[in-house]
Amino acid sequence: MSEPSNRQPIGAGIFALTGLALARTGPSLPLAFLAAAVPVGLSMPVLAMLGSGHPISGDTYFYAARFFSPVASFTGVWAYLLLVAEDGLLPRRLAAVNRRFGTPHPANSMSYQ
Repeated sequence: MSEPSNRQPIGAGIFALTGLALARTGPSLPLAFLAAAVPVGLSMPVLAMLGSGHPISGDTYFYAARFFSPVASFTGVWAYLLLVAEDGLLPRRLAAVNRRFGTPHPANSMSYQ
């Protein structure tokens, strides 16, 4: 069986990966969901207002360029692409280090079988 992918529609991960999350967090899973919902609940209305006020594609670049500066926007988008995005350089490098040296704490690693 292959590893779960992040490229699933919204909601699929809740059904497919809740068992793995439960295995890692145990009975504190509802608290973990609540802790994740707080920042999402605070940021999504802001993004919805920005999206309705300035409906444009490329919002990651556009909002920062419009409200800060084009240089900050350019830097932020490239930092996101290189460091944070699923296929960025940092996640790939960390995965390569993990394959080479193994996980630092095997008890905390998730196994996909």
